[in-house]
Amino acid sequence: MSITRAFIVAGAAALATVLGSSQALAQEPPPTRTPVLRIVQSSPVTTLEGELVRVDTMARMIVVKTADGKEEQLAYTDSTKVSGAQKSVAGLANTTPTHVSVRFTGSGSNRVATEITVREAKS
Repeated sequence: MSITRAFIVAGAAALATVLGSSQALAQEPPPTRTPVLRIVQSSPVTTLEGELVRVDTMARMIVVKTADGKEEQLAYTDSTKVSGAQKSVAGLANTTPTHVSVRFTGSGSNRVATEITVREAKS
């Protein structure tokens, strides 16, 4: 009878261990999936003002002469908005010199005009 009792006690201890560990697993929250966050940094928008002196429709470039006499070259795209005059950048080619305000992104030779606003000529 003592061997049977030993088996019962050992079996009960094993069962308690298994049940205890399964309860501990059941109480742990399932691992959560961390969402992937993608940060896209865009170039800040800068404004340039001056006289539009040239529009190169083949190269899709404009040249603006600033108040200090420096000529600044910027690219433009089909999505470049034009307000205050012609409906497109190419339409501005026949109206040079015109005072413009150009909003653009990028820097150096990678500047792209996002918006061109024709201003009244300053006296």
